[in-house]
Amino acid sequence: MSKNIAELNKFHIRKKGFSIKDAGFHVLDENMDEVCYVIIPDLKLTKQVEFFKDQSKSEKLFWIKQDKIFFATTAQYTLFAEELKPEAIYVAELRENIIKRNVKILTLTDDRMCNLVEKSAFGGLLGDTSGAEFVFTFGDEILGELTPNPKNDEYVLDIQIEVGPKLDPKVALGAAIILYGRII
Repeated sequence: MSKNIAELNKFHIRKKGFSIKDAGFHVLDENMDEVCYVIIPDLKLTKQVEFFKDQSKSEKLFWIKQDKIFFATTAQYTLFAEELKPEAIYVAELRENIIKRNVKILTLTDDRMCNLVEKSAFGGLLGDTSGAEFVFTFGDEILGELTPNPKNDEYVLDIQIEVGPKLDPKVALGAAIILYGRII
């Protein structure tokens, strides 16, 4: 039985093996049980990230879609839940992401939910997220972390905090996949 993503605070994100058709990720809970399977189809004009209950792709949980086909300075994506209901917006200013990657996560009314920011500078120049550490912030508050685990060739998303506003696991997972999948 698949676990409800909304009830989890920690995820292990692993890239699937090589594929010509699309990029794929296995998302596991703390017990290393698969909670969802993610694909980023390569052959589409607009980038899209699809989150499925499992690898059979029989039940789509939610998805992220690129808002514009072409963009010069700002990449923007929208997170959709069931019934085509938008839930969050991800924005990256491409100029800012050259040195230090930063994804702004907004509500549908353009209010800042949080940022997912690279801890050290110059990761954007390297192009790959391998080894980079990221933190979810709201002002000075830390809402969670996205850290590499080189031993298992994965990233660990941890949004378990003791005090303060809680980050929606779907929203956090979406931001993590956008960075790890190098969409932004």
